[in-house]
Amino acid sequence: MIGIVGLGKIGNYVLSGIIDKNLYSKDDVLLGLRRIEAKKEYEEKGYLTTLDLNTLFLKCNVIVLSVKPQNYDTIISYSRNIDFKNKCIISTIAGIDLETIQGDFKNGSIYRVMPNIGAALGKSVTTLCYTEKDELFETAKKVFETIGSVVEVNEYTLDKSVPLNGSMPAFIYMFIKDFIDVSVKNGLDYETSKNLILDTIVSSVEYYKESDKKINDLIIDVCSKGGITIAGLNEMYKNGFDDSIRACYQACLKRSDELKYKK
Repeated sequence: MIGIVGLGKIGNYVLSGIIDKNLYSKDDVLLGLRRIEAKKEYEEKGYLTTLDLNTLFLKCNVIVLSVKPQNYDTIISYSRNIDFKNKCIISTIAGIDLETIQGDFKNGSIYRVMPNIGAALGKSVTTLCYTEKDELFETAKKVFETIGSVVEVNEYTLDKSVPLNGSMPAFIYMFIKDFIDVSVKNGLDYETSKNLILDTIVSSVEYYKESDKKINDLIIDVCSKGGITIAGLNEMYKNGFDDSIRACYQACLKRSDELKYKK
């Protein structure tokens, strides 16, 4: 049986994924909830639910922790005095490292994952790390393969790559938004601008994935000497485009460090 603690966006994406991909049936899922109203809502959908996380921790051999970091202390108050041997504990909680989770879920197989919003379409890019790669690794991996692809990394990489998968959609949306805005101000209609930008981004990404060329060569391929594209790129660099990207990445890492869980 799999238990999911926390039914926010990620928790719900995982729930939908494991059911839609037939990894688990509703009878094999137990949802840990805090509110009576939410309990009734999910029970009406045919799910098993509990307000007592102690029960969930004892019954389930796979446990997905998907609460906000500030609620972590509450859930571990239920994990004391439980032996989690042969249980797979998977945390989506930002800022709480493997060592901390291992100490709070004694003898469990501990995994950390970082999905992204692509999970809404079953296309998340999820990073996954662990304390030890044991027989439960494939179990943890399969759960998150139901919402997209899984990239196995070490914990250092998971923490340092959050801007590249967890945060990246917001940066891409901002890039798209700004180009739409300036296009509309220059007389294009919104829908035409949006479709041109989105389709061009998709085809550019697909071409890069399939090409053997280095990305600098692809940039050069699009630019003609003294042409339109190079004029635009020069303005980007003049206005600190590359500096902004570096500052954005470093700000994400700095905030990630600030949010790390401290007992």
